[in-house]
Amino acid sequence: RGVRLPARESLPAFENPRTGDLAGYPAPHSPRKLSLYSRVVAICDSFAAGTTPRVYKTDPITPAEMLQALERWKGVRYDPILIKAFVSLLGIYPPGCVVLLDTQEIAVVMAVDPDPRNINRPRVKLVVDARGLHIDGQIVSLAERTSSGEFARTVIKVLEPERYGIDSARYFLTG
Repeated sequence: RGVRLPARESLPAFENPRTGDLAGYPAPHSPRKLSLYSRVVAICDSFAAGTTPRVYKTDPITPAEMLQALERWKGVRYDPILIKAFVSLLGIYPPGCVVLLDTQEIAVVMAVDPDPRNINRPRVKLVVDARGLHIDGQIVSLAERTSSGEFARTVIKVLEPERYGIDSARYFLTG
């Protein structure tokens, strides 16, 4: 006997090769929208495929670059409301991203700021100081301000961790 799956769980597997604009395969018998569940799975699947090594693509892109790619396709391949929700959950700089700060420090993004107004100001762990020395720095919020009201630190660029000898996963394993 075959395995019986509820329709909601099997529908994304059937609809996955199709995009939000209904291109792809299999061709629909009648016009209809993709299910909500399939639209959510499509975003998550694309994000995972773009940011992890695959047999057909050994050099993945950064999570921040993948979020930009998803943004370019919102309204065409992906539901714009779901893209907004996805970005809100991950932040513009997803956890694990390695970033260069305007202080010339390098940091690993640890978490999204809980205040949605600070979507571009995550909590980061400082891992390279301004002199270029690897450190076991503190975790700081990029939403912190100086006494004059300016932000203390700001992301200026997303970096490729391998170029700087940084394994961002280790910071999540050590807390």
